[in-house]
Amino acid sequence: MAPVTCRNAGEVTGQFDRATRAEVELAEKDTGFDMKGKLTCLRYPNFTLKELDLGEKGAAGIYIASSEGPCQLNPTLDRKIEDDSAGYLWGAVGPYAFFRGADGWNGGLPFVVYDARTGERLLQDLLAGEFAGLSLVGEELTLRYRRTFAATCSLLAAPETCAATIRQELGLAADRPMPDCRPAYQPAIDADPDAAKAIEAWPSVIDYPVERTLSASGTSFVAIEGDLTCRPSM
Repeated sequence: MAPVTCRNAGEVTGQFDRATRAEVELAEKDTGFDMKGKLTCLRYPNFTLKELDLGEKGAAGIYIASSEGPCQLNPTLDRKIEDDSAGYLWGAVGPYAFFRGADGWNGGLPFVVYDARTGERLLQDLLAGEFAGLSLVGEELTLRYRRTFAATCSLLAAPETCAATIRQELGLAADRPMPDCRPAYQPAIDADPDAAKAIEAWPSVIDYPVERTLSASGTSFVAIEGDLTCRPSM
């Protein structure tokens, strides 16, 4: 096992709790894949998050482990997270571990939140941009962020009916203004004017601000004040 590189992870994890970050180069015999790799560990007071990187998109393994011991894989004790949306380590707030997707979806970033104590997945959602706020009071975590929502209709092709559908599905007020989708659709229309009608019918993707509460018993969210943005689905 190669020497360990350690540094404080606060500058990497942003609004997440501060952690001690270690990176270890692993030989083929230590990865379990007959390939060399790198193990990244984020150590918190009560647990450690581990990510095995083999140089491919997405981690080869994501684990929740004890806060004790060196930065190395322990197949017997490490809890492996089997989740297509958990592509990379992200960070933690209190007992809640965050993992982000290896790929975006419709312009949003998939992410999941696990209870590090039990290994249970508590939340899966799509984030546009960065978290506006992460705050923990007792066992309740509050997340403020812009959520990505893929509608089944086009605000450009059917503005009135689609707006009503989106407001209902997102729990928005009946008079909540909808965004102007034309600028986001226009480049595709300009590239293929003959297909303008078909392009205008592409379902719309909406980013909108939410406040979500999360605890070991469940999660819920509400839309909050702020701008909505629109683009065609990809």
